[in-house]
Amino acid sequence: MNLHPNIVASEDFVCSVLLKDDNIIAKGGAQGVYCFGLKKERFGFALKVLSGSEDVWPNVLASILEQIGYSNKQTIESLRNLRPAVVKNDAGIIVGEVKEKFSL
Repeated sequence: MNLHPNIVASEDFVCSVLLKDDNIIAKGGAQGVYCFGLKKERFGFALKVLSGSEDVWPNVLASILEQIGYSNKQTIESLRNLRPAVVKNDAGIIVGEVKEKFSL
């Protein structure tokens, strides 16, 4: 999976971004379920977005990695770039923001 992340998921999708990091194994599932593991740290995480949406996966995963002090900042930055914190309408006007509101 780490050798060919774009086969697991298309380029610029949360799975392919995470799998470019050799320390991470990750895969999304149905109805908003996402699981990933950190090989060196021997940690595993599973999350469920109640709405079933995949839209917030990058934000939630980036927040988890930040909260545990994950050392590969490039992986976190790549996740943040997938889903910007600002929400714009069709006219390009900022109408909201995405904020993670949980702590581990």
